[in-house]
Amino acid sequence: MKFGIKFKIILGISLLLIVCTAFNLGYSYKLFTEDKTSYIFEAGLKKAENISDQINFKLNDLIVRAEFNSALLGNPEIDFDKLINNQNEIVMVGILETKNGQASIVKEYLNTKSTNRLSAAYGINPNDFIKEVLSSANTFSLLSGGETLILSPKSNLKFLLHITKMVKSENLLFSISDLSPLLEIFYKDQIYINKIISLTSARERRENAEWISGINYQKSKKGAFETKINNQDVLLAYVFVNDKILVLNAINKSEAFGITKYLILKTSIFAFFLLGLATIAGIYFSSSITFPIIKLTNNAKKIAKGDFSSKVHIKTSDEIKILGDTFNLMSSEIRILLKNKEQLIAKLEDYSKNLEKMVEKRTLELKEANDFMALMVNSLDQGLLVFDNELKCHPMFTKACEQIFGISPLDKSIPEILSISNVEALESLKQWSQVVFNEMIPFESAIGLGPRQKITGRSYDDLDYKFVQIDYYPMRDDDDKISNVVMIGTDRTNEVQATEKAKEKEAYVSMILKILNNKPQFESFVSEVEDIFGQFKKAFSIEEKKIEFDLCMMLFHTLNGGFGIYNITKLQLIARDCENKISNIKDTNPDILEYIPVLESYVENLKQEFLNFKVELDSLVGTKFATNQHFTEVSRDMILELKKLVLQTNNEELKHYYSEYFVKVPIINYFKAYDDLCKTTAIKINKEFNGLTFHNSELRIEVEPLLEFFNVLVHLFRNCLDHGIEDASIRQLNGKDPVGHIDISFDTVNSPEGKLLLVVIQDDGAGIDPQVIRTRWQKMNADKDISNLLDKEVIYKIFDPFFTTRDEVSDLSGRGVGMSAIKEVVDHLNGYIEIESHIGIGTIFSFLIPVNELL
Repeated sequence: MKFGIKFKIILGISLLLIVCTAFNLGYSYKLFTEDKTSYIFEAGLKKAENISDQINFKLNDLIVRAEFNSALLGNPEIDFDKLINNQNEIVMVGILETKNGQASIVKEYLNTKSTNRLSAAYGINPNDFIKEVLSSANTFSLLSGGETLILSPKSNLKFLLHITKMVKSENLLFSISDLSPLLEIFYKDQIYINKIISLTSARERRENAEWISGINYQKSKKGAFETKINNQDVLLAYVFVNDKILVLNAINKSEAFGITKYLILKTSIFAFFLLGLATIAGIYFSSSITFPIIKLTNNAKKIAKGDFSSKVHIKTSDEIKILGDTFNLMSSEIRILLKNKEQLIAKLEDYSKNLEKMVEKRTLELKEANDFMALMVNSLDQGLLVFDNELKCHPMFTKACEQIFGISPLDKSIPEILSISNVEALESLKQWSQVVFNEMIPFESAIGLGPRQKITGRSYDDLDYKFVQIDYYPMRDDDDKISNVVMIGTDRTNEVQATEKAKEKEAYVSMILKILNNKPQFESFVSEVEDIFGQFKKAFSIEEKKIEFDLCMMLFHTLNGGFGIYNITKLQLIARDCENKISNIKDTNPDILEYIPVLESYVENLKQEFLNFKVELDSLVGTKFATNQHFTEVSRDMILELKKLVLQTNNEELKHYYSEYFVKVPIINYFKAYDDLCKTTAIKINKEFNGLTFHNSELRIEVEPLLEFFNVLVHLFRNCLDHGIEDASIRQLNGKDPVGHIDISFDTVNSPEGKLLLVVIQDDGAGIDPQVIRTRWQKMNADKDISNLLDKEVIYKIFDPFFTTRDEVSDLSGRGVGMSAIKEVVDHLNGYIEIESHIGIGTIFSFLIPVNELL
């Protein structure tokens, strides 16, 4: 079969285009699918890792919260319900009790805000959580503590459950944290399918069996592979958060490669378009070539068959020659064009490959940069936001802004952020913005003119007080001009409060020292103040319907000055405020009868505050200003000289008066310090104790002979707390008040030997176990035998030198010298010690010390 030149030209061009296009499509499709698959797996792993990291963060946060809550749960001073409601992401905290392998809930604390939201949005109530907790607790062995897993009480909702052993208790503490705000973003993903699977839940493993069937649990912690889900090809990535929680990220392969099909279709249409153009061109060129050759000569068959490398030699010099030369020229040009076309196709192919890689790389870089910026910005504990020259906030800001400034910067302006509403202040702020953005002065100088702090609350000791320090940093464009300004707010409340409290304490100490150093003058001032309060009766009178405003102002002014001399700041401010109020109203002609009660309230308030101040001063330095008793200090030498004169007289009444009021003092003066010691010691060893209880504490005694006895009792108080008072949890198990008690009573007893001081110290602790004393004493004294001693006799062995029941020495006990020191001092004073102890009830120490009165 013979084919014409026209057919061959058309067929050759078409085949060439078809081969080139098919090769290009096949190669590009293979390269694109491999790169796309790799990119999808990498993106899926990153998403899964991101979810895993955030779950781990929530998990660690929940564990810390659980330990924190466990530590505070037994503290009666903590409002635990309020504490739980202040922890936004906590849904429920409770106590589990396990008996015979079965768990039951003893107590639960609900975050009402979280549970109300979950109930309204998803119909989940606390009973749903309780069922999940009990199911989980009965499935796993939690006695070792530290179990953490995912709860799924409904649909795709996920909650973190952490169960840990409670501090000082055999019970377990469980905490449930809401993951829905975190996972809501992932579940709304329009491209990828995100799953979080609790591997400890048989229901979730069963529902997701097809998803997890291809995952090797033992050999890999993360990975990616292609699988079939519901008879559809899926690209799946997975990451294990831990051995109980699995994160999956998947995408339907057909959807993932939808763009690929679109590119193939588009390229095929373009190829058919080129093929059509080539066919038209081939017909045109073949017609132009074949008609002259057919008409002129059959010798052009070789050239007509498409051999463009050959030359057609036309010897004639007419139009055929011109046609032949033109044909030769055209043949040469076609050859060049084909070569250029091949080069162009190769270049286009390389460019297509490089362009795809560049786009993919740039997309990845932008994503990583955005993710990094978002992570960095949202991890800042400072309020960072950006505003323009119109003082409008940009949508990029840190999460801490709302907490620090008390308002979200979204769609807000700087005046709204800083709570500036005054017209003059707003105008000043706008002018400052123009100065900053137009750089009328250097930026460093300009920011000093703007707002540098935001303060809420009237005083630093108010509950709603907050001090936010504000700093500014410029953002410049390519022309080095300020385009935006970064505002950073830092919460300095604690620092400011600490500074102000330190100043307040310093002023308070200065006030006390000034009063003590000028006690006679201050006593005179106290009398003067009382006199001034009496003068107010002359300044206003309802009966006479008069108010002497100038006299009132003068009296308050005098009080203001007097309080200022001694740095009594609070009273000084009250007096000054009263003076200012009277000054502001006196020229307004107020109604006399209506205003006199106001003045009376001013005076009464200041009198009450002055009385409170005197009571506080008396308790601090031992004065009697509150009861208007004044004292004169005399030296010890003068007291001793008086003693000689008293002893020289035979006046028994005078001797008795001197002894009672110049020699004897209240015994409580020498035991007050032990109250603070016991409270501090209890905190140190983590025991519940509210302080000592005293009886007959105003008993007056001569202390000189007894000082050594009073001082050595420090060892007994430490032992009562360390050995006697049990931990709060143990006391509760034994049916006791978790708070330990130590009672001290004082009295005097008449005996044949003379007058005795009786000091009884009683605790409600564990008591002294005679068997423990026997075992320990026998171990320390193997060559001696005390088996013949009664139990009530054995317990006195605690006073033996170097005897202790502790195996290790601590700051409080363990050396065996404290109780023996007490016994030594009592013996030296010819006193007696009696012990009465009952196991589980407590111990009573009774000390009888002879009293040798000086007179």
